[in-house]
Amino acid sequence: MSSRRSRRIPQKPCSGPDTPGRALPRTGRPAAGRAHDLGVRRPAAAARRRPVPAVVLGLVGGVSALARRAFDRTINAVRPISITGWVPLALVLFGIGDQPAIFLTALATFLPVYVNALSGTRYVEERMIRAARMLGATRGEVIRRVVLPAALPSIAVGLRVAAAIAWTTMVIAVILGARSGLGYVLIDSYNRFRFDYVIAAMVSLGACGFLTDRAVQLAFARPLRWVSEGAH
Repeated sequence: MSSRRSRRIPQKPCSGPDTPGRALPRTGRPAAGRAHDLGVRRPAAAARRRPVPAVVLGLVGGVSALARRAFDRTINAVRPISITGWVPLALVLFGIGDQPAIFLTALATFLPVYVNALSGTRYVEERMIRAARMLGATRGEVIRRVVLPAALPSIAVGLRVAAAIAWTTMVIAVILGARSGLGYVLIDSYNRFRFDYVIAAMVSLGACGFLTDRAVQLAFARPLRWVSEGAH
């Protein structure tokens, strides 16, 4: 009888205050195990939302003085504001959770991509544009076949900088009530004096940033092969 009763009683796992599994008390999974849930999704969501508009605005501002006067001053006025200065506004607009973290990451990644795209477009050699027009190219063809390829090195630099910024803003997401991700693991482990997890989170952030940077380089390796060929 005693053996049958012991089988019916569910065994609860023991966990002390130093057990990693208690980093997220609402779930039974360790904080490090859940880091991939939103730790990768926030930079990925920001990457899907901001690079294309930033590149388009940079190209339009580079080829059109009227468009540049319309929005370049506003963007340059916003650009010096630290990303942490946007935290109160993000909380008011989106509340506590993951949406304000995605908003801040998208905003932080938008600015370097826009600035580099605008700079690369504005400093395309004028003689190349004139030569294309003399050969009968329309304005759209000039932008697509001359301006955009010439501005690609600057755009690639902007994307590499934006990728690094996206990972650094993950730590700020903890202020916004995030309950998962590498930034949360880093701060939560520090508060619990689990410095082994702190080092592991730092190494993971560095590895993710390195892999993202390599992915951007590989994505632009083929379109920018003319740069290496011209250097030789």
